[in-house]
Amino acid sequence: MRRSSNVARGGAVGLLAWLGAGCLYLHDVNQRPAIEIVRRTTTAIERGAPVELEAQVQDPDSNEVTLQWRAYACGATTALCDDVPFAEATLETFRPTVPSRTAGAEPVRHVRITLDASDEHGARAQLPQVLELDVVNATPSVMLQKVGTAAVLGHPVELRALRQDADDPATSVTLTWQLFGPAGSARPALRPVPSGDPAVEAQEFTPDVVGAWTLMVTARDPAGAVGTGQLAFVISPDRPPCLVALAPSAAAPLVLDQLRRFAVVVVDDDLDPFPAEGSGARFAWSLLAPSRGAGRAALGGPSDHAVELDPATFVPGELLELRVEVSDQVARTLPCADGDASCSIGSDGCDQRRTWRMEVR
Repeated sequence: MRRSSNVARGGAVGLLAWLGAGCLYLHDVNQRPAIEIVRRTTTAIERGAPVELEAQVQDPDSNEVTLQWRAYACGATTALCDDVPFAEATLETFRPTVPSRTAGAEPVRHVRITLDASDEHGARAQLPQVLELDVVNATPSVMLQKVGTAAVLGHPVELRALRQDADDPATSVTLTWQLFGPAGSARPALRPVPSGDPAVEAQEFTPDVVGAWTLMVTARDPAGAVGTGQLAFVISPDRPPCLVALAPSAAAPLVLDQLRRFAVVVVDDDLDPFPAEGSGARFAWSLLAPSRGAGRAALGGPSDHAVELDPATFVPGELLELRVEVSDQVARTLPCADGDASCSIGSDGCDQRRTWRMEVR
């Protein structure tokens, strides 16, 4: 309910009747409220979208006024409206969402809005309001996404398009894909891949050039309405993996006087970070120990991120070198000499080799 402002002061009418030498005062006559529907939505009204309306109310007596909104879905004409409203409200602002189909499963082409009002004394509006609105086909939309955080040269990149349409099944919306690469790209073909969701269409491609790429997708519904989506992303070079954290640190010589575990804790890599489920990081462990002959002896396997050394298996006082090297899916050759304790392919602080030096006690 709301109390209307008194737009016409003195609107309540008092009646005086003269009787002989005196007069008789009769009670005020309660006047009816006046109402009007104001359409706030200025754009075309689409199926599946809200329409915003507002009630303007005037009550000459400044009484509390109760509003009653109703919205009916209609088919080809406003003479073919549902008997039951699809939305009702009693506030000044009415914001119903237009359905896609009538109760008879016909596409909604019109909406009939009715507004009635009564004041606190039961007086109804002089003229209940009716507003009939045309409804148009909803425009489809498409939301684009690149799967995963990394987009690396020479590795498949998956792209996804989520189709949405307020008045048509998502599967009835057809998509047209266009992929644009930087200068020098041969514009590799998109390949369909399963998405697991009927509303989502997925494609993948293998980038051939580093730089900025753009995906454009056009969505078209059965009625011919068109929506578009655009996604920009960057393809980066496939950089070597980096040994970020070791346990214990290899920064200073160690003493091997008890069973000790040596481990790679963190590897930074675009496609194969460690630890991560399914990481493709591979580790090569080797040990240089005078008591075990010349040269380095391989330890563990490529998936082992840790090894253990027991001082009881070595000669007290001998000096050991334990080395670990990391690699990913791209075959690379380390450019460093065998005697170098660390090695960085790019000489940029991103190490692919680290070495622990220790004395056995």
